[in-house]
Amino acid sequence: MRQKRLLESMSHKAWQLAIMTTIVLIAQTYRVNAQMLQVWVEAHFGNARVQNPTWQGADMWSGDWCSAAMLWAIGYALNSNVEHIHVAFTNPTGGDAFGRMSVMARGVEVVSPDLADFRVPCNRWGGWCYEDYSWYHFGTWQGSGHSFRATAAAWGWWWWAGNANVVIDITNAPMVSATTPTVNPFDISPYVRRGKVDPRTYSGVPLSWSSTACSGYRGRTSAGYHFGTRPSPHSDVLRYRYDLEIKRNGQPFDSRSHEERVSWSWYEDASTKDLPPLNGSYSIPLGLAQMGSRYSITLKVRLVHDGYYDNFYAYAGSVSLFERTYTAEFLVSVPADIDNSGCVDDADLLAVLFAFGSSGSDLPEDVDGNGIVDDADLLTVLFDFGLGC
Repeated sequence: MRQKRLLESMSHKAWQLAIMTTIVLIAQTYRVNAQMLQVWVEAHFGNARVQNPTWQGADMWSGDWCSAAMLWAIGYALNSNVEHIHVAFTNPTGGDAFGRMSVMARGVEVVSPDLADFRVPCNRWGGWCYEDYSWYHFGTWQGSGHSFRATAAAWGWWWWAGNANVVIDITNAPMVSATTPTVNPFDISPYVRRGKVDPRTYSGVPLSWSSTACSGYRGRTSAGYHFGTRPSPHSDVLRYRYDLEIKRNGQPFDSRSHEERVSWSWYEDASTKDLPPLNGSYSIPLGLAQMGSRYSITLKVRLVHDGYYDNFYAYAGSVSLFERTYTAEFLVSVPADIDNSGCVDDADLLAVLFAFGSSGSDLPEDVDGNGIVDDADLLTVLFDFGLGC
């Protein structure tokens, strides 16, 4: 297309030279949008004809929001004329789960470097660098207020024409993924009978749990149009933790927590990092003084990805990658507390009397568990009468 336009221009008038200046802004297909803050053109030393720049049909002159696409700003100038095309944009939206994005920029003088120059965005506050052939890579995020500028200029002299390109990729920052651990939760069933733990038999209820080692992986940025993948310009933490909470009669009684973590700093290349196993133990102390107390146990095991802007500049948000919750409850009481009230009283005595002579498995009134409600059960209730009341 450029060759065709150049030939047409040269055939129309031999001394007339077409100069093309191109700025390319790529957001590709990664849910990234940006608002065109300014677009303006400067033509020096005579007349110039400029094609209205468009970005996927949006009118950039009015500051429209534009979806991911390619921007071509094309200018034509006469012999000995200089053409500058400037673009500024701001308010990028989209990004990863935390709204984080990666911006990469580079300029190239494609044809006749002596007749072309460019400036690329080298920071997030509207700054630009003159004819720097290095590529610039920095992070931005939704709601940051950052802005970026770029310019390309070209001019002609007789039969020679300059052509400068500036390309910019805006892509999502990478998220952290993790392998799934296996959790072995606590088990209180050996100590509980009919929802009760007898404090005369057990001086405590031991808890132990474990979860296997796992690992986290952070890759590179989404593939851009010109730069491919790059290390993330942001930072991340993967936390592996357990939280044990114990309540007695609905009120906090005790808690335990432990956490392992790995982190990735900004511009750190893709890598896998290992987290060790999580193991824990605790024993709930019991005694007759706790008769009638009801305990509830909650254990949570989690893997959490925390995202940060830049190199841990500010917290961006958290995403749960794995979570398991395990619960259990029991009453501290003796077998003679048939109705689980926490007190051996006349209600328990009447329950045994009314069920006297019954047989079966797991009868509440069968205090000694021999399969029949008999005088041994009645005597046990009489001996424990008043306990816990």
